[in-house]
Amino acid sequence: LYEQDLLDILLILNWGRGGFELARQRHLSEYYQSPIFTTFALCFDTTRPPFADVRVRRAFAMTVAREQSFDLFGKRASRPATGGFISPGMPGHSPDIALAYDPDQARQLLAEAGYPRGQGFPEVELAIFYVPEVEDSFHYQVQKWHQTLGVTLTLKVLEWTAYWRHLADGAPQI
Repeated sequence: LYEQDLLDILLILNWGRGGFELARQRHLSEYYQSPIFTTFALCFDTTRPPFADVRVRRAFAMTVAREQSFDLFGKRASRPATGGFISPGMPGHSPDIALAYDPDQARQLLAEAGYPRGQGFPEVELAIFYVPEVEDSFHYQVQKWHQTLGVTLTLKVLEWTAYWRHLADGAPQI
């Protein structure tokens, strides 16, 4: 519709990585990229093992490869999450409060929690709702945790309503 001159503006969301680049190439002089105040977060169920132990949560947080995950988003208006839940440009944003990427310290914390090199770590499920540009990032992170900490996670990708139903039926660990 935009290319037929039936729309004055088109907001491009959830087109996947290739869609943003295609729109930019085809309409370079008209293409405008603006920040979106959205935060994607990993939330741990701290009421039951293994994430009831702060050392385990810190180990996982210290091995989130924020810059590499950011690259998987296709470098849109996104930035790596280093400042908490409040997006850059918003009042209250606190830059650089995230734990630093430190795989050696993370492995040490996991060992102190009783899971040296991931041994004995229970089966853990990470559930996300389907967003094309985000899914690759989570697949990458699950693989990174396995490589870095020796833990194995199951990634469950669900449509929006199925995701919320799944949470209501019993929250996954992440």
